[in-house]
Amino acid sequence: MQMEPSIKLFCFPYAGGSASAFANVTSRLSKDIQVTALELPGRGNRRNEPLCTDMQLILDELFDAVTSRISGQEKKVVLWGHSMGALVAFFLARKLKQAGVSVISDLIVSSMKGPSSISVPETPLHKLPKMEFLEQFSSITSSGRNFNIYQNSTLIDFIEPVLRADIAAIEKCRYTETEKLGIPITVIAGQEDKGVMEFYYTWQKETIYPLKSHEVKGGHFFLLEDSITTAEIISSIISEAELVVNQ
Repeated sequence: MQMEPSIKLFCFPYAGGSASAFANVTSRLSKDIQVTALELPGRGNRRNEPLCTDMQLILDELFDAVTSRISGQEKKVVLWGHSMGALVAFFLARKLKQAGVSVISDLIVSSMKGPSSISVPETPLHKLPKMEFLEQFSSITSSGRNFNIYQNSTLIDFIEPVLRADIAAIEKCRYTETEKLGIPITVIAGQEDKGVMEFYYTWQKETIYPLKSHEVKGGHFFLLEDSITTAEIISSIISEAELVVNQ
């Protein structure tokens, strides 16, 4: 009988993105790590499903998806979210804790500042006209090597409604300060992603452990720019987490 992997990594993509965004990184990880990149409705292999703008509904679905894939026998279960996915992973970790699910061993958040430092503008981004919406969002994420996945005109008509729905889910979700998570949080930030670099320390408010961080070359989408380095960092974080858990 084939042994079930003792390490499980759940990945949550950026706004407008699909689970495939992690493929070049996760394909480089150890075979001892079982990777599940979770797909949100309206994209990837769920592109025919209606989009969701309610973060609580998203979290309810992801809660079921994660808990159905863990047995409690794992050596570690790690959540990794990139950009919007970092917020999703964080709120999901909270939801799991509140439900008494204690198997999560580590939370990795990349290209996102702490939730306590996020504010919604007077006119929410998701309510702006199409071109203004895309221009403003592009200005937020285009730092670093002129690498911006939202500037591809052939994809824009498909990406815009998905992206708008994701931003709506973020902007309508209200952060409230609660008891800190009892799991380590590691931040990964691109050195040219100034909006994140200036505020990533705010994640310390969310964990009882000292915040860990990695700075990498590149901008907001460093995981697409340099999958090799990103995979090395993810591997090192999981290895460190294993040492902590086993002590």
